[in-house]
Amino acid sequence: MQRLIVTSAGRGSRTRSRRQLAALVGVLASAALLGNAAAAEDPKTRYVPDKPVITVPLTQEGWVGDLSLGSSVALSQSSNVVGRIDGTSFAVGLKVNGALDWTRDVHEWRNSLTLGETFTRTPAVDQFVKTNDQLLLESIYLYHLRRLPWLGPFARFKLTTALFPGEDVRAAPVSYVGAVTRTADTLRLTDALTPTTLQEMLGVFGKPLDRKDLALELKAGFEARQMIADGQLALADDAATPEVEVVALQHVVQGGPSLGLIAKGQLSEGRVLYAGLAEAMIPAINNQASGDDRSTLELTNVNLELNLSFKLVSWASVDYQLRAVREPQLIDKWQLQNNLLLSFSYALIERPAPPATKPAS
Repeated sequence: MQRLIVTSAGRGSRTRSRRQLAALVGVLASAALLGNAAAAEDPKTRYVPDKPVITVPLTQEGWVGDLSLGSSVALSQSSNVVGRIDGTSFAVGLKVNGALDWTRDVHEWRNSLTLGETFTRTPAVDQFVKTNDQLLLESIYLYHLRRLPWLGPFARFKLTTALFPGEDVRAAPVSYVGAVTRTADTLRLTDALTPTTLQEMLGVFGKPLDRKDLALELKAGFEARQMIADGQLALADDAATPEVEVVALQHVVQGGPSLGLIAKGQLSEGRVLYAGLAEAMIPAINNQASGDDRSTLELTNVNLELNLSFKLVSWASVDYQLRAVREPQLIDKWQLQNNLLLSFSYALIERPAPPATKPAS
């Protein structure tokens, strides 16, 4: 519902007729603006219905942001099906995506928050077990050179952690060996908010492409990294043995050159969204243990991410997420994660479209 506020500039000395005239002019001007906005909107260009949102005012300089909440649900039931256990499988997920950006002249400050949680229960394991748990906070400042606005120095801080404790849950008891020795069907691996990775980076960025269908951003510089994981456990199972091997994690401190590439865009009039990330960091400075004879290149950290979203309607989409992480000094195995979700989302705060730019004369 539109609310019209008419402000009178008159004082007590002005007559009633002048106040009424000012109010009438304000009403007519507001009605004309609303009429023009309605006439400019072409319903044929919309493929989903409108939804009520809170819109952050957009200015050429200043703050602008967005915030969305999402959920995913999967339900599967089987009875007397060959090759399957009778029972019901249930998965529920939560997503939070937010951003708050500030720009002024050649300065740009971007802040983002991403939270993804998924818990699954199956007939084999009759309890909810987390299958996805990641909290990511990132803040990056970029200074755009006046003569080359797509290039300049930057500073970045990034935090990656898990909100909830991690457990290895089995359908039947197994023998754990290594950092712990016990036989059980559940083993506590990590505490809440661990492991936590902190990354600080200084360097140079470049944006060779900045289109709606494809935007590229490269970063190169020096990165410092701390992985807080003392006292935590991780599985390092050897399939050739009947036991399940467990290793203890240690606190890691590193520093060295880092290179990153981000590619993202929209296709099919915004119905398909994609984003890809590739990062590599060589820990020339590290707290490598005395008995560890691996070279610096063998300790190189790699982070690969891919996100695809196929919008069905404004509030529902099919999302695919792939994450591959290699942190050899923490655990010398590729950490792989795939997620395919039917997601439902609602925009609490929606980022307005950027104002149209006039063609150069």
